[in-house]
This record gives sequence, structure tokens and C-alpha cells, in this order.
Amino acid sequence: MGLAKTVGLLLACNVISITAQVFLKLGVGRTGEALKSAGTAWKAVLEPKIWIGTGCYAFGTLIWIKILSVTDLSFAYPFAAVGYAGGVLISQWMLKEKVPAVRWAGLAVIALGVAFVASSG
Repeated sequence: MGLAKTVGLLLACNVISITAQVFLKLGVGRTGEALKSAGTAWKAVLEPKIWIGTGCYAFGTLIWIKILSVTDLSFAYPFAAVGYAGGVLISQWMLKEKVPAVRWAGLAVIALGVAFVASSG
């Protein structure tokens, strides 16, 4: 598999992971206090958004296994950091979370590191 296809799969894996996190966050938001006790935890188990998030993780795992079959872990794993930046962007845009400047600065450092790793491919 070529470098471009591998990087494309790595980025797709990140998109799937971010999607999973957003669905889990939305699902937990709908279940509210259900997760605070064993007696009401069934509400969380029945929440469709939690199932969608879990399904996204399962699908992403299959892609990750494919990626690991064709490239070094030392190349692939740093790309997981792209998910941090994407997660913060989606959190601010979709979930209306406030993101302080120092967090953006940290994400810029992470992005620079991922760029270094990608250029070594």
C-alpha cells in the first residue's frame, strides 16, 4: 500500500474516532444521571447514540488493524494525535464548548509533531 493511501486510512481512522467520541458525548448527555447507579445504568445501555459511538469504534478498530498490517506502529501511532485537534475543533463547533488559547497552542505543537512524523514516511 502506498504512503498516500496509508495516510488516508490514518486520517479516516481519526474521523471515525472523533465521530465515536461525539456520539458517546451526546449519548451520555441524554442519559444524564443514569450512569450514577447500577439500577439506572440500563438507560445508558439502551441509548442509541452510545451504540452508534461504540459501533464507530468497532469499525475504526478494523481499519486500524489494516493500517498496522501495512506500516510501522512508530509511523502510524503518532497520527492518533490528529484526533485530539479534530476533537477539540468539533467540541467547540458542534458541542459549543469553550476552548482556551493555551489548549490551541498545545494542539499546534501536536500538529507540528505529526507533520514531522508524516514527512519521515
